[in-house]
Amino acid sequence: MLYQYQESYLAYIEKERHLTPNTLQSYKRDTTLYLDYLTKQGITNIQRANKTVILTYLLGLQKQGRAASTVSRTLASLRSFYGFLYRKSFLNEDPIKPSPSKIHKVESYSSLITRCDTPNRYKLTYED
Repeated sequence: MLYQYQESYLAYIEKERHLTPNTLQSYKRDTTLYLDYLTKQGITNIQRANKTVILTYLLGLQKQGRAASTVSRTLASLRSFYGFLYRKSFLNEDPIKPSPSKIHKVESYSSLITRCDTPNRYKLTYED
């Protein structure tokens, strides 16, 4: 069943997102490797793959010596995949979606500058 979700997802991104062939191949490879990992972990229901499972997978890639760019692209692939599953109601919630607590409102320009000088951990919004 896990791979049926992938088939629907890949058909969607190929038709609707107008991604380059290389990006499509990367997303396919990333989701296939991830679904293989879930299967090896005994997870056959996509609902059981929570944030902890996903982060453990990404950490495993890092420990295997994968480049930071590869891990980042894999995260982007999985965000896209899970976002699709959530929008199509295959999931009740998106386990990768950033929590609202990570989105900060900035009251002033100086606060914005201060936050921009810190590591990019948060989404920033500016309110006048």
